[in-house]
Amino acid sequence: MRDVSDEYDFLTVEDTITSVGSTSFEWMNNTFDVRHREEIKETSYITGNGYTEPVLEHGGETGHAAMPFGPSEYEVVTPEDFGHLEELWRADFDETSEWMIDGDVGSRINPEYTTDRAIKAGREQPTEQLVVHYMYPHDPFPLADRAELFRPFDSLRSGDISREEAYSEYLDHLRLVLDEVERLLDNLDAEKVVITADHGEAFGEFGFYRHVIGCPLPCIREVPWVITDAEDQKTCASVAPNPESGTESISVEARLEDLGYL
Repeated sequence: MRDVSDEYDFLTVEDTITSVGSTSFEWMNNTFDVRHREEIKETSYITGNGYTEPVLEHGGETGHAAMPFGPSEYEVVTPEDFGHLEELWRADFDETSEWMIDGDVGSRINPEYTTDRAIKAGREQPTEQLVVHYMYPHDPFPLADRAELFRPFDSLRSGDISREEAYSEYLDHLRLVLDEVERLLDNLDAEKVVITADHGEAFGEFGFYRHVIGCPLPCIREVPWVITDAEDQKTCASVAPNPESGTESISVEARLEDLGYL
């Protein structure tokens, strides 16, 4: 975020926080705890992250590997506890859809879809808070021009690409989502907006790559905490379809497999 902050007027990276998890499901487990149920009832959650299903519908998710430390079970709220919940990962678009990025070596849902759905929720839902969970700059990277950069952490581990190449591709996809954050800030009213992340990534530090369960490394757990505001200039109308409006929706297993978890 610091490396691209001079490219965005709204982005001043001064503070960081330690995330409550080193994976998305750990973050969800600890963020949507039953102790926060009353606040969650006043929250709209617009998310592209498929871990909402195992976390929220099955009483928490502990992953597929033993954690070196941390709880073995969690007490999380249910989907019904949210003021409004949209699981965008359920949308199943054709590669030719305007809501997809159909790249040279792979395709993926465009973050424009998340922005459009978030704009609609922010303007229409009566909740006090809006949490928008973009998936980028999480890999795979549909803007990549060759296969080794589509899933760069596998290629970095094997030595097929350099750290500089992997990091450059990561920054390109960070810009991709920050462009959408900028559009979101121009189409919502909010006195306080926090831009942060559920976790970071390891690019080979101490032999770690991507992000893994129960990992205390600062490169994974230390995340930005940017405070700004938003003003609805009504430059965009939300036209994106509901994620479950199609005849079929993708399974959580398929979506998590796309992201390299299964």
